[in-house]
Amino acid sequence: MPGDRKFIIWGAGKIGEKLVKKYKEIGIEYVLDNNIGKRGKNFFGCTILSPEDIEDWLQYKVIVAADFLKYEDIKKQMKEKGLVEYQDYWSYKNVVNLYPMEELQNQIHLFLKELKEKSKRVPKSILMLGKLNGEHKKNVSLYLNRLAEYDKEHHWIFLSESSFGEQNTWFSSMEVLFMPDLFLQNQYKSDAEVPGIAEDSLEDNLKDAAYAMQFGMDGMPLEYACYICKEAEGFYRQVLEILKPGQVYIWNAFAPLHKVFAKVCAEKGTEVVYVENGVLPGTLAFDRGGQMGESAPAVYCERFCQIPVGLEEREHAKKVLAFLKESGLNRYQQKEDAGFIQSVKDKLLPGRPVVLFAGGLDHMSGLVPHNRKAEKYHSPVFGTSEEAACYLKELARKNGWNLIYKAHPWLPSEMRSEKDGFVCLNKGNINDLIDLSDVVVTIVSQVSYLALIRKKPVIMLGYIQLRQQGCTYEAFKKETVEDVLAKALQDGFQEEMEEAFLTHVARLEKAYLYDDMSDKGIQIGRDISQLTVQKLGSAEEECEW
Repeated sequence: MPGDRKFIIWGAGKIGEKLVKKYKEIGIEYVLDNNIGKRGKNFFGCTILSPEDIEDWLQYKVIVAADFLKYEDIKKQMKEKGLVEYQDYWSYKNVVNLYPMEELQNQIHLFLKELKEKSKRVPKSILMLGKLNGEHKKNVSLYLNRLAEYDKEHHWIFLSESSFGEQNTWFSSMEVLFMPDLFLQNQYKSDAEVPGIAEDSLEDNLKDAAYAMQFGMDGMPLEYACYICKEAEGFYRQVLEILKPGQVYIWNAFAPLHKVFAKVCAEKGTEVVYVENGVLPGTLAFDRGGQMGESAPAVYCERFCQIPVGLEEREHAKKVLAFLKESGLNRYQQKEDAGFIQSVKDKLLPGRPVVLFAGGLDHMSGLVPHNRKAEKYHSPVFGTSEEAACYLKELARKNGWNLIYKAHPWLPSEMRSEKDGFVCLNKGNINDLIDLSDVVVTIVSQVSYLALIRKKPVIMLGYIQLRQQGCTYEAFKKETVEDVLAKALQDGFQEEMEEAFLTHVARLEKAYLYDDMSDKGIQIGRDISQLTVQKLGSAEEECEW
């Protein structure tokens, strides 16, 4: 183990239980918890202490066993104690800090060695890469497992990025292999001595991935990100050379190391299909081109608008929209809090319009780094959500508008609410915030769809599947944003926009999205029986648009 400091787990809950059981070999000294009622109790062989019981924090390294929002709260406590993230404490997901670099490199060597043995009995394979553990990924997992079950020609292998090494019990027709820890998402080994790799020595794709990785990991040096991307490139190249898969499926196109994998696939001539939750809640999307601004409906927006839809398809789309509005279905469960909206209202200036700006996970949606590709496919003006929020804040102050900036929960903002009608939120029920607002603005967030479902006017500052579909206001030049906002506030969600959105949803259901098989009482998108491995991601060819 690196150094002489002992390990403490912060969080005596379900995650903490898994950590204590999994990492017994590293010697967990104590378990901490803010709940004073747990103090002194036995927690699977460890004593629970209160944070106030620790006199010298520099004797320990702290693994925080909490979800993202709770982690942010604990992070504030650690900063107040003068502790440094990744050196003194880190999220339980950042497993690389538990092992020396030699052991992490040995994991890679053993993985590739076992893969070579496996390739001798697996002549034809299909690979899938992603992180799909947890109850909220059950339906996606069942869906993909059904594809593997239908495909009698290939052996499906899922390269799991689960930091716990948890088995996905829904993959009965797929073989699950656990990725080496060094190449899991959101990892930073702060004490690693890595060889210096200059960013200028990397190809553009690797450089882009390194910038995105650094942006998403506060405190990570760019040199370290460059090193990991270069190591991952070599690793993925060996994986493809060993297995020679017929296709590769990637869950989420924008994760930094997924960009590296896609680069290697392109060099090897291996076909990639990107998989992600669909723009309508309760659906999935398969796309060979990419996601969001790189998806087929966005890139071929004019042709997508030409897809004919009949009366029956429009009627079904109308039922879907009514269901989505009534149910409030969202890919992330929205917590009910009766006092939340009132607390927001109390910060707004009465008698003034309310503009809601929904921030995004910038480095996981194509904005970072903000280069020519990002400008062409994702955000022509703003490089980050924070940059756009600052600009909108000035416009709101100038025009006497209230502005609510709802940052993405995984990319919290440091901005603070002010008494002039500017409210900054890092958490809160997004449906309630939409209902409170007069206009919703976003760069590429799929909150835009939630707002349209709730019949609110939407202003797009960037490109997604809604591009040129006639159901949103669009401001793709900085000098037009103020006028477009004023027009949206004056004219609202017009009848022709509502009709255009209904038609857009009908087209998505007919030609692009698949129902995710969740038990919701209504089918949204095509049925899985219409899906084959050959058709995956080929909506353009299948529907001739």
